[in-house]
Amino acid sequence: MHRGEMLIPVEQELQIAKSYLDIQRIKNADRIHVAYAIAPEVLESEGVKFILQPFVENALEHAWYDDDISLIIRAYREEKDVVFEVGDNGLGMKEELIGQILEPAVQGIGYGIRNVDQRIKLQYGRPYGVAIHSSLGEGTLIRLRFPCCPYRSLMEEAQQL
Repeated sequence: MHRGEMLIPVEQELQIAKSYLDIQRIKNADRIHVAYAIAPEVLESEGVKFILQPFVENALEHAWYDDDISLIIRAYREEKDVVFEVGDNGLGMKEELIGQILEPAVQGIGYGIRNVDQRIKLQYGRPYGVAIHSSLGEGTLIRLRFPCCPYRSLMEEAQQL
């Protein structure tokens, strides 16, 4: 997808997650409720591809415990950064588990989350990546942060040379 490029427009990243959720909503007889809060000014920014969908998948696989689950997906600008948020009203996690998920030395859990965090950090540096905020019985909020940069495809960059 996207001619092997590592970076894609935020708008396309959001569309990938939305398409996945549309399929899951059909599969689960509309027991998944989703709200979107997307700031238009971030849509043309670049982002590492396939960073949002893993968190949507995790919410549906690990957080869902009742008949229904509600998700909110946000994309907005905060100072010079783009922030994605995926929030759910699911089970939540203990602080100990969050620490294990983000710790590279711990094997067996959090592989997908660490993968996304590492790919963002490799592309943009250590100040960026994944943050997890969770309360048991109330849900989880995942925050992905990366710098706001206008998207330029490899083809556009080659034409500039």
